[in-house]
Amino acid sequence: MALFFPEMIAFPMPNLTTIQMGDTIIWFSYTTPVAFSNTKTGRIVRQNDWSTTTGKHLNYIDGGGEAKKRRVDRETFEAKLREAGLM
Repeated sequence: MALFFPEMIAFPMPNLTTIQMGDTIIWFSYTTPVAFSNTKTGRIVRQNDWSTTTGKHLNYIDGGGEAKKRRVDRETFEAKLREAGLM
């Protein structure tokens, strides 16, 4: 099993954590992964199934507005995480 060490960890908002490993960025709302991005997949953002705070995090990540239409459901998000080797 390979170990991955983050190159950068940031906290752009309260309870929002961003971790970068190589060309992959993963955003966590509290401790839940809610979005990720890399050169292969582009940015994948999960729809908001949680709180107002997580909604603010998602809007920070994708800009909100029209971008909300491109958010994916839980099953799709988890499948894309697996495809990217992140789950």
